[in-house]
Amino acid sequence: MKITNRKGENATEITLDMVHGRSALPCEIIECYLNGNYFDQDDFGQSYDKGGYCDSEDIMCYGCVNRVFESYEDEEHKNEAMAKYGITENEYYKIQDHLESELYVGECGWCV
Repeated sequence: MKITNRKGENATEITLDMVHGRSALPCEIIECYLNGNYFDQDDFGQSYDKGGYCDSEDIMCYGCVNRVFESYEDEEHKNEAMAKYGITENEYYKIQDHLESELYVGECGWCV
């Protein structure tokens, strides 16, 4: 994915690449690259099962109920990631949007 910021002569472009895991799990990304350099998706948010597991003791439940990537919204995480990766605020939000889209799985039973 390419992200382009157009601001007069200061136009910038970043490239975002993600390598999914060998296990083919839709939620597993083992490597993320920003402009060819490794980056940690955890600097932008966290991937987890937002729906929790089944509440009923009578039903055996496996896998995720609602697997999502949830972006951080606080200034501290944003400022740290911007400084660490040399990106703009707009690029930070676009990367978060892409991770939310790429890592949204919803209900899944693959890891069972």
